[in-house]
Amino acid sequence: MKKLAFIALCAMISVYFIGCGINKDSIPTPSSEDYSHLPECKNDEDRINGCLWIYSDESEKFRTETPIKNGEANGIVRSYLYGHTLCESKVVDSIPVSATLCFDMRGNPKNGVVKEYHENGNLAYEVEFKNGRIQGVERAYHTNGKLKAKIPYKNSKRDGVTKIYNENGNLRWETPYKDGKKDGVGKWYYENGNLMWETPHKDGKKDGVEKWYYENGNLWIETPYKDGIKDGKTKWYREDGSLDSSTQDSSNADSSPTPSSEDYSHLPECKNNEDKIKGCVERSYYQSGNLKAETPYKNDGIDGVFRLYWENGNLNSEALYRNNKIVGKIKRYREDGSLHFSLTFENNKIVSGVCSDGKEIDSNYLRRFEEKGRLDMTKIDCD
Repeated sequence: MKKLAFIALCAMISVYFIGCGINKDSIPTPSSEDYSHLPECKNDEDRINGCLWIYSDESEKFRTETPIKNGEANGIVRSYLYGHTLCESKVVDSIPVSATLCFDMRGNPKNGVVKEYHENGNLAYEVEFKNGRIQGVERAYHTNGKLKAKIPYKNSKRDGVTKIYNENGNLRWETPYKDGKKDGVGKWYYENGNLMWETPHKDGKKDGVEKWYYENGNLWIETPYKDGIKDGKTKWYREDGSLDSSTQDSSNADSSPTPSSEDYSHLPECKNNEDKIKGCVERSYYQSGNLKAETPYKNDGIDGVFRLYWENGNLNSEALYRNNKIVGKIKRYREDGSLHFSLTFENNKIVSGVCSDGKEIDSNYLRRFEEKGRLDMTKIDCD
């Protein structure tokens, strides 16, 4: 989900973010890929098994459809604008791998300068096409006429610094691209202009130390990455600048029979998608009012220790997530609070399991989990 948040943002601002690349001298045609068999994405299980994520902006004049598999955008992403423009691109693991191509609704490639206007008559966006490919810089505008987005392209792929502005004209987000992929340090800003977070990318993947900041400018969270994978400790800081806690990387994930001590009391309750981007915790409850589940979010993806509870208040299970993927171990507890078993993950795939008495879990069952993409922990026999 984290990467999907960025796809949604880009889709909301840039109607031509999504397209399918072919030889530049040929006449492009829309993709024949059909996703009508996929259900609409409703939950994390859908996103693992396969679903279609549908997004519309507040004007309902823009719509994007993104096929999701294994928690990432995979396939042909389509955008529809004002009922007359279709744009497509191919993405693999949420990274664009093709150029942007746009068509009219009869399947003909777009040509010439296209302009759309707000209801008050002000320019909404402008972009130039040649044989379905974006030429130069795409611009979008707020209803008050101020610049909303400036997105440079080369060979119909993002190339240069994409910049997004609020209605007051202040910069909110900037990210450098090269050949359609994020390459350089992307930055997001608070309304007051202070830096909210910065993330270094190389060839479309996180590479370097990602940093989040409090609105007062002090460092909040820092996490090192290498080639798209978390590489080291996540460090948390209090708003006064003092170190709060640190979390080990997946290779040193806690293997003890006791629950994780990771605390999210400092995070606000999730109320909307913006909260899930900034960082929040989502809680659900039993009818009795007792806590049932606690899910931490960051960048619109699960990030931290997910916890499920028995109705008596004891921990049922917990799993460490980074970037919406499980890292390290899932631990399952009995209703009396004792450890039942643990499952070890690498690269978001289960590799082994062991009962609390040291007995290994049947590898055939684990293979079936890999094939089905889901795990029914109630069927694991460790008693």
